[in-house]
Amino acid sequence: VRVKRSLEKIKNGKITDPLGIRQYFASRKGSGMALNEEEQVPQDIELPTLNLQGTYDASTKRVTLTWQKSPDTDIARYKITRQAPNTDAKTVCEPNEDGLQSKQCGDNIEKAGITYTYFVYVIPNSGKEFIQGTAKVVTN
Repeated sequence: VRVKRSLEKIKNGKITDPLGIRQYFASRKGSGMALNEEEQVPQDIELPTLNLQGTYDASTKRVTLTWQKSPDTDIARYKITRQAPNTDAKTVCEPNEDGLQSKQCGDNIEKAGITYTYFVYVIPNSGKEFIQGTAKVVTN
């Protein structure tokens, strides 16, 4: 709110009400970035997570990944990537949104004995990817 009020006093890069802005900043109490008697600032908005989980089956050398459907209604598909330490991420699967609440895909592990980090992305119809969860899976 206060930033918006201050912004209203700046037009074309020029301060239109220098006295008002000076009075506003003079009325603030505190030091550095810590201010006293400020309005309550809302907490950061948390993006929903899709509860990505992975289980490793040593007999098949396969990780099964499960997650929940995104609450967003504009989702076209999901993307799961796997990353081993000191390597680039590799796409594991890209299932389309099918309307089911539970999602699943599998990953054949090339090398056991590594902890892999998996990422789930939602991809809306716009095509832009948004990360929505991570899971670490130990393959021993």
